[in-house]
Amino acid sequence: MAELENNQAALLAGCSWQQQKELAPQVLSLCQQGQTADAISKAVGLSPDAVEEIIEKASQKSRILFVFMDREIPATVIDVCGVTRKVKIVNLTDDLLSRAFGIRENPGWNDYEEFLESRCMPRTRYGIKDELRDLGLDCYDPFQIVEKTAGRVHGDGQWLRRMDREWIGQYDAILESSKSQEELRKKLLALLAMGQ
Repeated sequence: MAELENNQAALLAGCSWQQQKELAPQVLSLCQQGQTADAISKAVGLSPDAVEEIIEKASQKSRILFVFMDREIPATVIDVCGVTRKVKIVNLTDDLLSRAFGIRENPGWNDYEEFLESRCMPRTRYGIKDELRDLGLDCYDPFQIVEKTAGRVHGDGQWLRRMDREWIGQYDAILESSKSQEELRKKLLALLAMGQ
């Protein structure tokens, strides 16, 4: 049934589902390089609609939401898409020291990567290979380290709470229905309070 739906969607986009599947890695690579859908379309020979569909499907699968916590107080919602390399945040506090990105309201991908690394043990720490092995990791990858440690760092009470798909759905509904930043913050804080 799912394959039939994929085939129908692909035909509407002007190509076969198999063709979309084969070209998806190339499309996603070009997307990560910052190419527009039209430029990608010309480069791979798919319609712009097919390119956008590939990117949209991959984006939904790669999307991750964290809530950056300051002890037990939610400080920042971090919405990340690894495909498009876009980062969106909602600050839930006015305390700049508690926020994930401080004063920055529109962090970019590099800011996100630096933030993740700041929530890990230093790369240059003596015995780092042993620590990574204890975590079940074979290399220093900030995302994987944060997944294992929740971004907890010795000496502070801040950490990252990864949200599940159900929560992401509720978050999206709140984003859509909120008419102001203040309303958005209140609704998100209420949602987070229900889940604790």
